[in-house]
Amino acid sequence: MNFQFAKLPIQTTDGWKLQLLSFLPDAPTYPQPILCIHGFSQSHLTWTTGRFAHRLAEQGISTYVLDLRGHGGSAVSCQEKPYPDDIAYNWDTSAFLERDIPAAMALIQKRHPGQKLVLCGHSLGGILSIITTLQRQGEIAALIPLAAPIDARHMGLQLRWTGRALSSIHRRLPGVKRWWRTIPMHRLFQLLDIAYHGTNPGLSTLIPTLVRHDKRQIWPQLWHPDFTSSSKVREILQTSYPEAMGVVVDILRWSLRGQLDIGSTQHVNYTPHFHSIHVPVIAAWGERDILAPPACGDVFFRNIRSKIQQRLSLTDTRHIDIVAGHPAEHVINAIIHLFHQLKVQH
Repeated sequence: MNFQFAKLPIQTTDGWKLQLLSFLPDAPTYPQPILCIHGFSQSHLTWTTGRFAHRLAEQGISTYVLDLRGHGGSAVSCQEKPYPDDIAYNWDTSAFLERDIPAAMALIQKRHPGQKLVLCGHSLGGILSIITTLQRQGEIAALIPLAAPIDARHMGLQLRWTGRALSSIHRRLPGVKRWWRTIPMHRLFQLLDIAYHGTNPGLSTLIPTLVRHDKRQIWPQLWHPDFTSSSKVREILQTSYPEAMGVVVDILRWSLRGQLDIGSTQHVNYTPHFHSIHVPVIAAWGERDILAPPACGDVFFRNIRSKIQQRLSLTDTRHIDIVAGHPAEHVINAIIHLFHQLKVQH
């Protein structure tokens, strides 16, 4: 099925100019639209590099992809004067939840009057989708978290120790907070790309060889070379973004406490409220994902009360594969089946 692609500008209540991409089928098969939200340090490329959004639109699903503030078409460099107050990376995850996602939902609801939205999020975007559903369940038709580290205590040991070290430094040294506003994830991912995909003689050949054969390394385990092509991985690695320290601190807190507590004025722990989720749910994790292993979903599925729920555990799948590699096909098929169920109920 053919679809029309467009870049839609939206503005948040605190002055950020965000980018929302739309993939609208010429003749939609389903009435409900879907909003896709990327994860940590990423952008719309999460959903476009592997044609995830395109394939949903080709199946007749009205698909929208949001760039959160500081990322993609909503990057700091894309902002115009007068600049938002927090443009110097002075935000945390509450800004995504209280400003960015509501602005995107408002535009989508205006374009699809009377329809509830399906929320789909990858990694951190999956957590944001869950919390948005808890906050605005009356506006949500279904929830689809993918590779979401809902219980971050199950992340790899190296990642948790790194998190503890960063959290301790940031907490114990007050002066750090004044100048350490970001984590330069874009530089880290670019170096990873050079280290893993280098082809020049010398160290740029030796380093990739060592990295590929060291099973304890974190970064090469983000994707499976047989599932996700190197060209797709390189596109994602080369176009990542710095992440605000406030977002990093939120994630570190979740990994240490085992709870999703978020809020700009007072922290609200959303983990005990999973039982109030009644909308249909599809959730997927890769069995080889060290950032969000399948055990991350245990507490979530023990507590939700959805009559329609499906939990996918994808063999040999890693963090990037689930949206940009071959395993994404299983997820897309499950989403299409869910939309069919929603259409029958509608």
